Amino acid sequence: MRLTQKEYEQAQTYSHDYVLVVVLNLSEKPHLLSIANPLKHLEFKACERKQKSILEYHLIGQIK
Repeated sequence: MRLTQKEYEQAQTYSHDYVLVVVLNLSEKPHLLSIANPLKHLEFKACERKQKSILEYHLIGQIK
């Protein structure tokens, strides 16, 4: 499981109001696990990921 930097910061800011909901056993019989204040109950470490280059095509002009 991983959190984005923004999600982690929000979990810090709203610690008592932040709930992480995890879907477990997705392939058979899924169930939800709710974890209130996840930074208090779970341990995370910072991992910087380098994104690969993605080629995108952007529209030139407007759709008529």
